[in-house]
Amino acid sequence: MKFVQKIKVRLIMGIVYIIIGAALTILNIFTQSKNDVLSMFGAIMLAIGVVYTIRNIRLMANDEAMKNRKIYENDERNVMLYKNARSIAFYLYIIAAGIAVMTLYLCNLPYEAQIVAYSVCALCVIYWITYFILRRKY
Repeated sequence: MKFVQKIKVRLIMGIVYIIIGAALTILNIFTQSKNDVLSMFGAIMLAIGVVYTIRNIRLMANDEAMKNRKIYENDERNVMLYKNARSIAFYLYIIAAGIAVMTLYLCNLPYEAQIVAYSVCALCVIYWITYFILRRKY
């Protein structure tokens, strides 16, 4: 994927974050259940989307910044650091979620434990699907 296309995809993702954040915030305003978590999650998604979108629009408008960013992101050391950080975050999440499932069951909260367990299962399924796709591609 060309670097400009990668930045355009990031710009679209920022817009998607804005849409999700706005939808969650509006949903919370117009529903009866005034959920603080939903409202905060929506506001955070909205803020992240705005920052992400502005950052990528500015990057696309400045050729020198785009060139420097491309060099920075294609540097082998930085690529290795990104991949290792993602890998460690994935494994730490799995461990933390496993502990959370056990704790929730011990606290007699089976419904909440199932939600966490299903999210871990979904993450593992997504991991394996992407692994097999990438294995065929490369």
